Amino acid sequence: MKRILFVVTYFDCGGTCRALQNILNIINPEEFQIDVFGFVESGMYEKGLFKNCHIIPECKALSYLFQRYSSTTGLNRYAAAFSKIVNRLSKNKYNNWLLRRIANKIVSKGDYDLVVAFSEGIVTTFLSYVEHPNKVAWIHCDYASNHQLAGCTNEVSIYSSYKSIVCVSEFTKTSFVRIYPTLKDKTYSIYNVLDDNMMKTQSKMALPNDISFDPEYFNIVSIGRLDPVKRMSIIPTIANHLVNKGDKIRWLVIGPKGGTDKEYAELTDGIRKFNLGEHVLYLGMQSNPYPFIKNADLLVNTSISEACPYVINEAKILGTPIVCTDFGSAKEFIDSGSTGLISPIDDMAETIHQYINNAEIRNHIKDNLNGFKYDNESIIEQFKLLSK
Repeated sequence: MKRILFVVTYFDCGGTCRALQNILNIINPEEFQIDVFGFVESGMYEKGLFKNCHIIPECKALSYLFQRYSSTTGLNRYAAAFSKIVNRLSKNKYNNWLLRRIANKIVSKGDYDLVVAFSEGIVTTFLSYVEHPNKVAWIHCDYASNHQLAGCTNEVSIYSSYKSIVCVSEFTKTSFVRIYPTLKDKTYSIYNVLDDNMMKTQSKMALPNDISFDPEYFNIVSIGRLDPVKRMSIIPTIANHLVNKGDKIRWLVIGPKGGTDKEYAELTDGIRKFNLGEHVLYLGMQSNPYPFIKNADLLVNTSISEACPYVINEAKILGTPIVCTDFGSAKEFIDSGSTGLISPIDDMAETIHQYINNAEIRNHIKDNLNGFKYDNESIIEQFKLLSK
């Protein structure tokens, strides 16, 4: 039996943890013994997020250093603040010392066949301090875009310490290799695993009591965190265009706030500005998004960039048509005019309007989605090769 360690930053409902959740749901527990370590065991799902694995208890010192301020209360908030002050006064030496110490302690105890940094940034740095013959760095974002937005320094030395680098789409791989061409020979693309049976089962569950899909409306849903890269704040502008065109829409926006309140404020301000209270509803985070996707007439993705867009693939599995922006990997996952529509953001309102009012296009896309099957088998086989 192969032993694998996955490391993530937070146990939350973000794309990285959903990706790991799907791997754990599908992988054969008789073939793999999997440990999961999270810097911070907090969030909507916490330890209940994962099955078929062993959760390594969090290190409190590490947790205090990386906890989000908004998620701490009482003494934990003081401890977290103190850790951050110590790190700042040490000019990041405390952070580096702690990462190195904990990473080596965890890996040395496990006798692992494969060690995976399952998210970019600090987790990749964390495992770069470890000597191991089979380390994998997993990239879930459009690295070039994320690298620029985050103002990252050159990370070639960090990624050079890994045997393999996995990107979740061909576009993401190309984007990464363009920045670090010397790492081309160790960089691969493997799509995200998706537990389609779980999604279909959960999509049949009831919606929360205070939420329903009114057949009098054309029901649209958008799902994702309120973060600038997801660009959800533009939804009121698009919705206002549709309403002015005479389209009777109801647009449900689902997802947690991002790192700041700016995107949330712009979304809610836009709803008030255009008097869209009847047409655009922000529902916050929902623990089960699948009934919303399944029952919607259309899923709309407004992102600036995506690597392997979870919600788009989920919509395809559940048979819901998609309109998305023309981000770099869009053509890998949407055959425009067949399984959905790809549109520049400036044309998105008109694209949605045309879709709503053209039964031929709607029926054509729905018919094509009825036969869609996600290929988990080949993805799992690629994953197994990494552990050899």
